[in-house]
Amino acid sequence: MSLLRFAVAAAFAAFAAAHDMGLPVNPALGVPGFPDCQNPRLAAGEAMSVEEAALAIECFQKKAPNDVIRIGTVGDSITAGVHSSGGNHTYPGQLQIMLDEKYPGKYSVTNLGACGSTMLKISNSPYWQRPQYKALTTNKWDIIIIMLGTNDAKDPGDHGPNNWLHNCGGVDHTTLQGCSFASDYMA
Repeated sequence: MSLLRFAVAAAFAAFAAAHDMGLPVNPALGVPGFPDCQNPRLAAGEAMSVEEAALAIECFQKKAPNDVIRIGTVGDSITAGVHSSGGNHTYPGQLQIMLDEKYPGKYSVTNLGACGSTMLKISNSPYWQRPQYKALTTNKWDIIIIMLGTNDAKDPGDHGPNNWLHNCGGVDHTTLQGCSFASDYMA
């Protein structure tokens, strides 16, 4: 159990490097973007950094009648709506508006975007270690839209973390043999 705690702590410590310090911060959550989350500690007046707030948020499935089709939108800052003005200006918010126009009351879209997150399990900020993932896995969904991968392509060449190791096999590094990123998904 202590090894698991260490691994989680290490992943969260690396989380700080996943965020550009210049991103606009949602004052209600203390993090960039507008996921369907709350921050009880911030609401109680506790001061905290963006990194602390990202770990303190509690995400949830939107409340809706039992007969609606529930859609979970999983992703990074694009899904969270970091550069949007919030609310219905994120892509999940726009999706909700379009579905309501065509099928009133039939769908409920939940924004589970996590700024800086990656699809890779071994990276500087895996989605699997974020509070949004807990909300994803503890609720029932009819449809899940996944939009991750943008942050996976970071590497030192673009002044980012070393998420994308260039260690695949073959003459042109095009086979899956030896690829560290592929080993997560081949099992």
